[in-house]
Amino acid sequence: MSGEKLEPHYKPSEVAFILGVTTETLRRWEKLGLLKARRLPSGHIRIPKSEVEKLLSYPPRWRNKTKSQK
Repeated sequence: MSGEKLEPHYKPSEVAFILGVTTETLRRWEKLGLLKARRLPSGHIRIPKSEVEKLLSYPPRWRNKTKSQK
């Protein structure tokens, strides 16, 4: 290792709780390329903190409604 700091990673259930979505939604986002996740040799998925922060920076869906939808 070149002395670079390892980024924290989270379980899908933790990220789902933080974002208020289901783990199935996270899997769908990963398949669509909207979320980058790592697969461990055991097959488990881990999501980097930077991906969680990226998703948290997006405005909630209700802020994106047009006037005709309100």
